[in-house]
Amino acid sequence: EPIHIRHEHQPTGIIGTAIASRLLGRDRAVVLERMASFSNGNAAAAATVDDAMNRMISSATSSSNTTYIPANTWQGPRPGYYFGTRDGTTGYYRDAALSDPFPAASEQEADAATSNGTKQRRPKKGGEDLLAEAEERLKMTSAKKRKLNNVEWNSKSGIQSALASLERSIERNAMQRVKFDSAPEQYMESELALYDELVSLQSLAATDNIPLVYEALLEESSSGNTMVSLWVGLLPHENTDMVLQLLQIWVELLDPSLLELDDESSGVAMGSLAQEILEAGLDGMMANLGRFGLSQENDDEEAKGLDHILNLVEYLMELDVMGWIQKADNNRKNGSAYDSVTKRILRETTLLSWLLEQVMRRVDGNSSFLPIQLHASEVLATLLQHEDATSQGATSLDLAHLTPYESALVADDEPTSTPKKKQVDGMEWLLQAVAPWRKKDPSTEEQVECMENCWDALAAAVWKSPRNQESFMEAQGLELLLRCIRERRHSGCGALRVLSN
Repeated sequence: EPIHIRHEHQPTGIIGTAIASRLLGRDRAVVLERMASFSNGNAAAAATVDDAMNRMISSATSSSNTTYIPANTWQGPRPGYYFGTRDGTTGYYRDAALSDPFPAASEQEADAATSNGTKQRRPKKGGEDLLAEAEERLKMTSAKKRKLNNVEWNSKSGIQSALASLERSIERNAMQRVKFDSAPEQYMESELALYDELVSLQSLAATDNIPLVYEALLEESSSGNTMVSLWVGLLPHENTDMVLQLLQIWVELLDPSLLELDDESSGVAMGSLAQEILEAGLDGMMANLGRFGLSQENDDEEAKGLDHILNLVEYLMELDVMGWIQKADNNRKNGSAYDSVTKRILRETTLLSWLLEQVMRRVDGNSSFLPIQLHASEVLATLLQHEDATSQGATSLDLAHLTPYESALVADDEPTSTPKKKQVDGMEWLLQAVAPWRKKDPSTEEQVECMENCWDALAAAVWKSPRNQESFMEAQGLELLLRCIRERRHSGCGALRVLSN
């Protein structure tokens, strides 16, 4: 087929180097020979083509060897570079840790492709092969944990530039996903670009000016979007790698350990960001619990996603106990009564049903222990021991009549571990979680901690709650307590705590 070379379409960067190296190797002679035949043996035409190829190769090679590109502000991600400051000079620096994703053909490959002195043309790759390569690049990027961009996030203009760049990447990816719905290899480039944008934002938490940066994240751009609103819009993204990266950014930004004692301005700024994420992103986080928890196996990526969400719930509750979210709410002066994070989670979500299901579930019908069970038991105990969960009156928690967990991101035809019922008996599930330990002791420290968390949750559930006490008695909870005490096992101590309540 004719090969058209246009001077204005010279490739640059890593991919350009790969193309140039291949042309310089075994393919260049084939190109020149075929171009000469198309020009009826005209040597001048062939030379023109040769000159064009030399210019292309020279351009690509010089671009790939550039170690520094001057830039005073963040101008979006550049493949193979990271943005930072060295010796007082700001710009894009070559990242030596990144390798060429499309390496040139080796001499061995070239020899193997030669048969009886005739060059063999490389077969074209189909869409499935290209998609597999792109997905592998994405996985390698995540697995290698590339060096983060050392961006100076101490100016609102820098954050606004990053906001505009992220907005463009999201819009481009969304348009290409719609346009090439049945051809994933066509929108994979925009997917990788969007992922790089999120990776670059990971260094936000490393700022030494929390008030300025966190307030800038809540400021609207010219299009009316904030950084938080763009983030929330990515929670339903079909590519779970995007969601994992986004959740990791939130976990690092809302870590209470970043706050110093008596630093009220930073505390209020983090509280404002936490409140915005709580109001706009709580439903999206809960929906992703079902998407990451579809598999019954201990998948590393799914476990990471579940841990991120549970960490966020813990951080939000901790910031609430510290008083920062309430102070941020008071600064809004909206006049409405303040509801704690725990009250909102119990009232607006079905997280409690999901947690109870995790602590009592078994793998393949046996008593195998999953790491997520420990984390779920910690969050469960923290929720049920909060004063808003144990308050008396008509609004007190009724553990025996809970709404089952459902995810808007899980299709009806996909398998879910939660049976579709109008209500679930959380008291029964909690008793099932501690029942296996009535005759034997836990074998690991993780199992001991999980069991203790379940006993703490059960003790908090029946404390000052006539509803839950009645459900506990109807589920033969008292008989279970007495049996645990008589067996003289580790579980007897937890049974005594519940009995005293």
